[in-house]
Amino acid sequence: MMNEWRKWVLVVVILLAGVALAWSRVNDAASLNEAGAGGGVTPRAYLPLILNDCDDFYDGFGDPASGWQVLDDALVRLAYVNGEYQILSREAGYVFRPLAPTYGRENYVVEVDARFAASPTDGLYGLVFGAVTNQTEVPRYYLFVVEPDDQEFRLYSRETDGAFTTLIGSTFSAAINQGTAVNRLTAVRDGHEITLAVNGTTLAATTDAAITGPTFTGLALSPRPANPQADGRFDNFHVSVCVPGGSSPSATMSGLTNHLPTGVYDAFAPEE
Repeated sequence: MMNEWRKWVLVVVILLAGVALAWSRVNDAASLNEAGAGGGVTPRAYLPLILNDCDDFYDGFGDPASGWQVLDDALVRLAYVNGEYQILSREAGYVFRPLAPTYGRENYVVEVDARFAASPTDGLYGLVFGAVTNQTEVPRYYLFVVEPDDQEFRLYSRETDGAFTTLIGSTFSAAINQGTAVNRLTAVRDGHEITLAVNGTTLAATTDAAITGPTFTGLALSPRPANPQADGRFDNFHVSVCVPGGSSPSATMSGLTNHLPTGVYDAFAPEE
């Protein structure tokens, strides 16, 4: 019985000693922080700091002041609506392509959830990436779009003269959801390599060296002539500088924030 009693006394002593040591270290940290405020000692924190180097820019469109362009004219309405970004076209023959209010990067992944809010659903929606800008226009960019009704996707390159070059023609994929269902669109830009995916399924990969350096990203919608009023909705827009299995994140960036180009659409007539 005596040995059992001594064992528990020893346990309590050890616990009390541990508490005393922890309290002493808390006081030391507080003293260091106080000294850092006036005595030049660097403050120290004992809490773990977890950083995710891949999460670069994200917008869930819950904040109407997050910086995307808002517009309402004869051709298009750009607006924040119920936690999504809306591109509502009013005329066919254009691609409406507002850019994200963030910096240009060299190698990145850009993703978004896209859907049509209602019929008609025969238009195209998607992503802009590789965009080269000035204060008013976006003369060059890549355009990745899907047509949900036909479950087809395409990739274009816009040239400085306004022409669109087809890099990947209209291609069927069962991974594209039809109608008003959401499609998660992904474009990867890694050096000259471009990879496209929808809903986690890789659609195609190609190379193109026409556009280089830091470039910008955005959204896109283009209606069909038979149904010029198409209501596209976008959510969970994300740009990451971590390219899966590719190059290291590029430190080269170019400013765009608060200086979005005033032009948000270009003449565009996709093939049937």
